[in-house]
Amino acid sequence: MVVRLDSLGYLMTKVSIVIPAYNQGRFLSRAIESCLGQTHEDVEIIVVNDGSTDDTPLIAQSYQQYPNVKIIHQENTGLPGARNRGIREASGEYLCFLDSDDYYDPEKIELQAEILDSDEAIDFVYCDIVMVDGEGNPVEDDYSVGNARDELSGDIFPSLLQGGYFPPHTVMVRRECLEKAGGFDPDLGGHADYELWLRLAASGCRAYYLDRKLAYYRTYPTSMSKDWNHMDQTRQETLIKITRQWPDIVARCINKLIVTNEELYKSNQWLNKNWQGVLDQMAEVQRTNDDLYKNQQWLNQQLTSLLENQRGLDRNHQFNQLKENADDHNIIYSFIEHFDQCELLEGKKDQTGIWDVTLNGTSSKAIFLHPPAKLFFHLPVSDQGKLLFAISLHPDVWDNPESGACVFGLTVDDRLVSYMTIDPVHFPTERIWHPFIIPVPASMSQGHNIVFSTMTSSDSTGYRWALWKDPIFVSFGVKA
Repeated sequence: MVVRLDSLGYLMTKVSIVIPAYNQGRFLSRAIESCLGQTHEDVEIIVVNDGSTDDTPLIAQSYQQYPNVKIIHQENTGLPGARNRGIREASGEYLCFLDSDDYYDPEKIELQAEILDSDEAIDFVYCDIVMVDGEGNPVEDDYSVGNARDELSGDIFPSLLQGGYFPPHTVMVRRECLEKAGGFDPDLGGHADYELWLRLAASGCRAYYLDRKLAYYRTYPTSMSKDWNHMDQTRQETLIKITRQWPDIVARCINKLIVTNEELYKSNQWLNKNWQGVLDQMAEVQRTNDDLYKNQQWLNQQLTSLLENQRGLDRNHQFNQLKENADDHNIIYSFIEHFDQCELLEGKKDQTGIWDVTLNGTSSKAIFLHPPAKLFFHLPVSDQGKLLFAISLHPDVWDNPESGACVFGLTVDDRLVSYMTIDPVHFPTERIWHPFIIPVPASMSQGHNIVFSTMTSSDSTGYRWALWKDPIFVSFGVKA
């Protein structure tokens, strides 16, 4: 470990900060100055000029006078490639990544390094953010890294699969952990960081969430993160890649995503009983069948199916219980009943409508929305409440080789609050209704704006008959 002594004689771990820069001359100085101003003294700053055509090279070079600043000029390779170059040049035990239009709080490095120093079981630590505009002024936004997922520390892989993004400059990671997982994937562009966090977690690296706003995240019209179509596409590709790379880990995560309640306890008892049966079958296969591998694969599929059914039972129980407990003070808004009031923002009218669907022996009504498509509803109430729905693809396309994964997005009041990818074509355990309960905060405006969207994956050509089963909004009567 590379350490030095601070002014009080305490050991300090060397931290390397990698700043990729491409045509961000007007913001670069603020980023570098925030690194030079850290209370942690042993900081190495590596600026990678990634083929900029503005004044970025000159601004970067003006900081060459500082002994702890290293300036690298290279041809343009893209954001992930520039970060990877910085990793190769870094000498610190801990690494951080700062985009050239963002900046740090002065205590960010010190507080995160203290956490890694104090507990070797923690492999990377991340913090919360402050949203600012192009001039550095705080932007009103209720997004919080700490509220984005249920599991924030430890093994965060299951919850990270569901979303809950944290920007790269919130993270500090041990070098050996980063080298174990590998660097940033240059083919994923803006979502390469999200894919790396998934790989870190999948490889066994444990996380710690520091509940402090120590990273300033700049949002403005030309920032990369505003290219929502590109970001959606790369996030979709990321999830498909992760699922294919670690199918067993993804399957095991299903159990961690189950919400514990009375119904879950009963289904757990049922699952334990059936799991013993699966073990008995496996023992019998070992004694009687030479083709052991194929039979083990079949048994694993049965167990995964049991876990998925358990998850579905519990969510369906919550779903039905919430509908049944709605009293006269609640307002229930059915999107199917108000379908004639919706507006098709994207897609074809003849590929949108209300279908009667029979799935796994149960008939129900669903909104059919063949991707790519977006459907807009304006709710006349602005109260706090919950959105209830279930998603799937029509059974008629489950065995169609030209179909594939479908992405379901839900936007509430201009904020993407849910983003789900399912692929019942290649993963038979997903041939069910997937129920969701989404909290909706009260709105300051007159009503809520809801957008249902469906998107396609890059590896299949069509035939996604995407379905939203019986979507409703239940109001709690709480106003902003």
